[in-house]
Amino acid sequence: NSPTDPLTVTSTGTESLRLVNKTAEPIYYFAVEAGAAALINWAPCTDPALGKQVPPHGATAIRYDQIASHTPAARQAIVYWWHLRARGGSFRPDSIRASVAEL
Repeated sequence: NSPTDPLTVTSTGTESLRLVNKTAEPIYYFAVEAGAAALINWAPCTDPALGKQVPPHGATAIRYDQIASHTPAARQAIVYWWHLRARGGSFRPDSIRASVAEL
């Protein structure tokens, strides 16, 4: 993470990751244990009412047990994140980015 990144992801050191949104719009995310990232099949949520999000200029915490495929042996997580854009009556991700965090 860089101080200029729109989303910072850091470990609290106490069983959770802290996500901080530095933008003026919601950031949607999906977190997975790093070793399992290449093995899972997922798609970004495109429904603003259902997607996990960090509010504009806000923060949220993800407990380790909420990270997909997390085990006590996990050492890293990948947080995939995106903004949603309205297009033709539905929403689509602008682009999907990834931040790696130590657990």
